[in-house]
Amino acid sequence: MSSDGRRDSLGDLHAAAHAGLQLLASNEALQTTVHELEAALQTARLECDDWAGKHELCWKQRCEAIYEVNFLLKTNKELQMEVARLNDKCVCLEREAMKLENRLVHAETSLRRYVVEKKERRTSNPSLLAEKRRSNHAIVAPEPSPPIDVASVMAPYEARLRSLAAELEASRDVETKYAAATGTIEDQETQIEDLKTQIEDQKHQIENLQAQAESITAQCESWRAQSDSNKARLSGLEEEQIEERAVLASMRESTEHLKQNIAALEDALAEAQRQASISHDLRDRLVALHVCMVVPSNQTDEPESRSDDETQRLAETLDHVLELLNELKNQQPLSWLQRPTILTLPGANDNAAENQSTPLDKRTLTEPIRRLKEVYHAASEADVMGLTDWLHHAKRGTGIGRPFRLYDLSPNEVHGVLTQLMPLLQQQCGVAIQAQRTDRVLYNSDLSLRAQTTADTST
Repeated sequence: MSSDGRRDSLGDLHAAAHAGLQLLASNEALQTTVHELEAALQTARLECDDWAGKHELCWKQRCEAIYEVNFLLKTNKELQMEVARLNDKCVCLEREAMKLENRLVHAETSLRRYVVEKKERRTSNPSLLAEKRRSNHAIVAPEPSPPIDVASVMAPYEARLRSLAAELEASRDVETKYAAATGTIEDQETQIEDLKTQIEDQKHQIENLQAQAESITAQCESWRAQSDSNKARLSGLEEEQIEERAVLASMRESTEHLKQNIAALEDALAEAQRQASISHDLRDRLVALHVCMVVPSNQTDEPESRSDDETQRLAETLDHVLELLNELKNQQPLSWLQRPTILTLPGANDNAAENQSTPLDKRTLTEPIRRLKEVYHAASEADVMGLTDWLHHAKRGTGIGRPFRLYDLSPNEVHGVLTQLMPLLQQQCGVAIQAQRTDRVLYNSDLSLRAQTTADTST
């Protein structure tokens, strides 16, 4: 049984060491993942800053374009007013030019008609011409009227027409400029619409990058929390390994001492069996023999005056030792694990230890173990042994102060331990107990398996 217990303890140590190595590997993987996520977050932040700069530049360009468009719209409005004024002026000038042309044509027609009529008069009345000649000798003929210069008369009108034509050409140039300005305004409005579309796209991209950065930050925080939890658990496992090594060393010493006591008991039992059958007298002799074996040499002369309580305690201890011995021989499960009992086997130099340590009664052990199994149904044999060791150390104030740990508890089990088991332990041990709760974050994945039929394959 001792070899099996040792193998189990070594197996637990190997399992704890393997779990520690796995935690180290997972911690390194988590650290690598955290670094990668931090690098990705930094890249996303740089891209976000770049996009923010581009957005700022586009916004400035948009503001400048809007300002230029407003200026062009104002200029366009002024040009439209100028064009309307020039159009009105052109209409007026055209009407005036038409009037002048009509007057000029009328004047030319009247002048030609007058000249023709005058010539006709001269040629058609010769008597009047001769009489006029005679009278010219007697009467001084008046000075002839100056000839009418048509070119000088028409010059102002032609100059006015040329100025009107120049103004009309200028108005046409203004109309051409107005058409070009209108086309430029339309092109700039199209560019402004394109810039607005680009700004909206960049806003969406910036929002997406910000959402990605927030998700990456949250994931980094979760990974960092999980890494810290793994570090804490790894340090706890290292402490447990150290404590388990100390417990194993103590168990080895206890095993050696138990072997010595078992050998002495076997010798005494063999001697007693050779002398007589097991009976009440044999039990008394074995008790006496056991008392003689464990009493130091300097106390052999003391009278064997034991109280009835001491005799009863030794008898019960011997019964438990015999039962334990039979179970060890037959390689059966130890009944001590189901109903732990304190076996006090005094040794040759154990008087000082007996004065310092007080044995625990059955109720101090059985009641907490029963309560543990009630609130934590998955409690293993190792948990029961750990609680037993913890009760010994807490009651006596000895040991290295290793805490009693329970892993993978549900919220209901945690509530049961804190509200039912913990007050009982405080009452039994008479000490203040501090509970430390560690919540672990676990990520689970969901899988969906669907059978693909021939109809799905054909489609």
